[in-house]
Order: sequence, then C-alpha cells, then structure tokens
Amino acid sequence: MVGELVVLFGLLALGLGLGSGSWRGVSLGPAAVLLLALLAGHFGIRLPGVLRDLGLVLFLYTVGLQAGPGFFRALRQEGIRPHLLVLLVIGTVWLGVFLLRWLWPEPDLRIWAGVFAGALTSTPALAVAAEVSGALVPTVGYTLTYPVGLVATALGMVLLPRMLGWDLEAAHREWAAEQRRRAPDRIARNFEVTNPNLDGRTFRELDLGRAFGVVISRHGQGGEVVPPHPDRLIRLGDRLRVIGTPEELERFALFVGRPVEEDLPFSGGFTSVEVLVTHRAVVGRTLRELDLLRSYGVTVARIQRAGLDVRPTGNQTLEMGDKLVLVGPKIVLPDVVRLLGNDLRRLGEADLAPVALGVLLGLLLGQVPVGPIRLGTAGGVLLAGLLLGWLGKTGPVLWRMSTAGAGLVRQLGVSLFLAVAGLEAGSRLWDALQGGGWLLALIGLGLTVLALAVGAVLIRRWRYNPLVGLGLLCGAMTSGVALSVISRASDSEAPAMAYALVYPVALMGTILGVRLLLF
Repeated sequence: MVGELVVLFGLLALGLGLGSGSWRGVSLGPAAVLLLALLAGHFGIRLPGVLRDLGLVLFLYTVGLQAGPGFFRALRQEGIRPHLLVLLVIGTVWLGVFLLRWLWPEPDLRIWAGVFAGALTSTPALAVAAEVSGALVPTVGYTLTYPVGLVATALGMVLLPRMLGWDLEAAHREWAAEQRRRAPDRIARNFEVTNPNLDGRTFRELDLGRAFGVVISRHGQGGEVVPPHPDRLIRLGDRLRVIGTPEELERFALFVGRPVEEDLPFSGGFTSVEVLVTHRAVVGRTLRELDLLRSYGVTVARIQRAGLDVRPTGNQTLEMGDKLVLVGPKIVLPDVVRLLGNDLRRLGEADLAPVALGVLLGLLLGQVPVGPIRLGTAGGVLLAGLLLGWLGKTGPVLWRMSTAGAGLVRQLGVSLFLAVAGLEAGSRLWDALQGGGWLLALIGLGLTVLALAVGAVLIRRWRYNPLVGLGLLCGAMTSGVALSVISRASDSEAPAMAYALVYPVALMGTILGVRLLLF
C-alpha cells in the first residue's frame, strides 16, 4: 500500500512539475503525467484501477459544473452554429476512423476507438472507450495518436493564421469592440434635475431605475447627499449620481436633466463599501428576496462578476464571488457585509458533500438507457455537472464551487486518471509500436490535420472572427494546450471564451462518437 502511494505521488509530483514549465509558450500540463506513466508502465509498475475511475468522475463533474452556467446562457445567445462547427469537426474524424476501420480491419476495433480519442486529444473519450469495451486496449491507440494530435493542434494555432492571412491584432480589436457593444461598461455620472415634471414626485413613483435601466446611488438636496430612499421627494435643482451604460445615461439625461461635473460626497453618516459574496446562505437568492433597501436602507449600486459589470436588478441572482458596491448608512453597513460574507478564505474552499452527491446523481444518470445506448459513467457525470452547475443551488445545497476549489479538484481528477491509465497502457505500447503502431500514429496525425482543415474552412465560410473561430476549433479538439498557444499569441480572451462555450458539446460529441464506434 505504501509502495503504491509512493508511486502515485511520485508520478504526480514529477509529472505536474514538468508540465507546469513551458517551451516557446507551450506547456504540457497534466499530459506530462501521462508520458511519465507510459514509461513507468513499460517496466511493469501498476496502480489500482479504482483510482483511474475516481479521477475520471472528479474531472468530468467539475468541468461540467464550471461550464454549466455559461453554457446554457451562451446557447441561447449564440444559437446552434458554434456547436454545429464543433460537431462537424468531430464528425469528420469519426467518419475517417470508420472508413479506415472498414479498409484496414486488422487492428482491434477498440484500438480504433483509441485512435479517434487521441486524434481529438480527448481523455474523457478514451475513458468511455475503456469503460464500454471493458478493457484497456483503447489506451494503446490513444497513446499512439495523442502526442501527435497534441503537437499538430498546437502547431495549427500558429500556422493557420499565417496560412490564411489572419491579422490577430485586428481580430482582437474587432472582438473587443463587439464585446463593448454587447456588454458596455457601466459608468457613474452626476445630473442636475431640470425637468419640471419631476418636481415633488418620489423615487418610488417615478421608478427611474427600471425605466432607464440605471441605478441611482446618491441624491443631493439642500446640501445633503444621501442614498435615494423610495419615498424621498425629488426637487428641481437636485443632484443625482447615476450608474449605467453610456447609452442609458444619454436617455436618462434627455428626460431628467443636464450632466454636471461637480462631485457628490456623501453627507456624514452615509458611505459606500465593496463586499464579496461568500456566505452560502445568500448565494442563489435574488436582490429582491434580500430586499436590502427595505431591511437596512442599503442600495446595491454595482455588481461585478468575473470581471464584468452586471446590472443590479431585483431579479439578479447572487453568485459566489460576486463583488457588490453598497451605499447606505455607516451604522448598518457592517451588518450587511456580514450577511453577504466578504470572507476571502471561503472563495478557496471546496465543500465536498455536494460534489459527492452530484457525482452520485451523475453515475445513476449514466445508467439510464437513451434509446439503444446509455450515457455511461463519463457521459452521465458530465451531464449532471452541466445541469447542476446551471441550477447553481437546490434548497440548502449549493452545487457550484469556487473557482479555486473547482480548479484543484479538476486537476487532481485528470492527473489521477492519466497516471493510472498511462501505467496500464505502458506495458502494451512497445508491442503496439512494433505491430504497425507507427502507421497508426501517422493516421492519427492525418486525422488531426483533416479536422483542423475542416474547422478552418467553416471558420472562413461562416465569417467568424479569427480568434473566436480558433477558440472554437480548440474546443472541438478538446485541446487546452492549443488554447494556451493561441491565447498567448493573441493576448486576447476571445479564444478562451469561445472554447468554454463549445467545450461541453465537444466532450459529449467525442463520448458519443466512441460509443457509436463500439456499439
């Protein structure tokens, strides 16, 4: 037992240490664990298979959990086309493997399933192939094709822009302008009330925030500056500090009055504070449910989530890690801060009870037949993660994890899987190389290049921004290494956002492809 633990943590320490380094901007990450495990496995070293399965479910569940909220939201916003690109790329590789299997039936079908997974650099697809076949034969095909698929996909991110004449700097500027158009920054501006129709009416009666999509954070009247209470009267000449997008503020000015440059410092007894949402009791609740204004006289002026401004409407649901700007009486703000949490330590914690329950639900879901097939362990756990991540919270159970906690569990999971699977495949690798393995590696390279070519054609035909298109292609190939290459080359967030959009579909597509090959 001690010997097995020494082997496991030795592989993890050395592999993850090597994988954290980079050469010309390319790092292997957890894939370095696989390469070391293959070498060790050749000399007969083994680890219990249950560790492999444990790593797989932890990896897939946390991937789904983190992708779930953005995936379903983006699916409504972006439509089906990005996912169709991904499925066409995966379908090209699947069709190639199917035809090659028909023309060259000598290799075991299970090895061809591994070739399919390796050409797309999809570790979850390999896991499903091993699960469905009840053997580790697919790992041999994967081991032969994964390294060349990994390198070819990463090089493709460097060569495709040059071959197709894409200007990545111009693409980033175009993408950034589009992002500002879709989600413009919310800024603060002060106004003087000049519309006589507003004189003597209350904030509740006018409901200016809802009418113009803005937040009024300060009300200056008669030398006093306080938060705008709903029953407070508005008078001509009053000063208002308003937060909104430039377009919203322009419309507000046309109705209320002219912008002014003077500052509006709070009167004594009132102030503003920033607070992080870390208390699990408020995560998943809406601002209307909390009703901070009625309970404490406090207004939520801003919400920042993952670096983006979110409009603080009554229907807005709070998420772990949200940063809120609160304005209100100094005497009650500490109580509101305690209510919301504001504890940085909580952001790094991982509550494992919901993780265990979510994985259990995924395992059960994977055994439910869908027509002639089942999703299996990998598909069920991934789908459960997506759905629970989208739900966020069910009663007292908070499904979502902090970014730091989820990242730790995800990396531990994939490293465990690769370590054990690599050891099991290492003993077969040399025999596979001698028995036509080099040819399978070349076939895997050809399939990867074909997939990249199909993706490039679709990117141009559907006129995607090059950075977005390359991010989609990285997602289709399930290649985090390729994503790191194009992200560093472009210094843009566009590829990562596109990758996150389609990655869950790519995982499900590769999993389904393996099951169809082995059906």
